Amino acid sequence: MRHNHFCLQVEDLDAGVAQLSSPGVHVTGRKTGNDRSLQAWIRDPDGNLIELQQYTPQSLQITEEDFREN
Repeated sequence: MRHNHFCLQVEDLDAGVAQLSSPGVHVTGRKTGNDRSLQAWIRDPDGNLIELQQYTPQSLQITEEDFREN
């Protein structure tokens, strides 16, 4: 079975992109996806597509309540 891609949730997309870019990994530019989450993409050495995703208060997967401190 082949997968289209898999996704890793990150807390700070900009920091993750900077960390991966420093050793020479090509990372796509940051964008806002249709689900209103921030995302960037990389490929591993075997060519597998990996999505880096940061949820925002507007993300469709979670609600703004998830960002409120108790």
